[in-house]
Amino acid sequence: MFTDNLYILGSLVDANGDPTRPQDNFNSFFGETEYFTSIELGWVKSLETAYVDNLHMVFWHAAERKQLGIPSGWGLAFSYSHLFIDKFLPFVRAGYANDGGALWDRSISMGCGYRISEMIDRLGLGFNWGRPSRNEFGESINYQFTSEIYCHFNLYKMFSATPSIQLLINPALNQEVNSIFVYGFRFRASF
Repeated sequence: MFTDNLYILGSLVDANGDPTRPQDNFNSFFGETEYFTSIELGWVKSLETAYVDNLHMVFWHAAERKQLGIPSGWGLAFSYSHLFIDKFLPFVRAGYANDGGALWDRSISMGCGYRISEMIDRLGLGFNWGRPSRNEFGESINYQFTSEIYCHFNLYKMFSATPSIQLLINPALNQEVNSIFVYGFRFRASF
């Protein structure tokens, strides 16, 4: 934080890191030097409301991964969310990628969450339009449309769970079908 509301955040990550083989990551990080780097500039209303009242832009760069044959690339991502009347949480997100092995080269998401109670923190609905990467999938692939309904539960002070259902129309990774449902469940523990 360089003011009460503005922050900058950077990252340097091994683009070849493998979470299933952490013992190899040290050599890969210092030996291959194929990094994913990012810098994020953002505004938050306050530190206490940083997750619900924020505006940020991320610039990222992915180095060429020679062994995997993945070219270098870069991209931008934008996100905005704002809590209204302590109940409604609309959000807008957009992203652009220029290669680097990204699955999408364009994406726009929007939706809104609604706070029901302390336990049911957010019931939400979201929509996404995405253009699969022309470098990864070719020029003829259709746009993918996604809708999602989710519910975020605060189970205890340190635990939360979010079940979700998504409907994908023209799924980029399964072009054999016109639409599919995806069921999800996220669990978070914070200490």
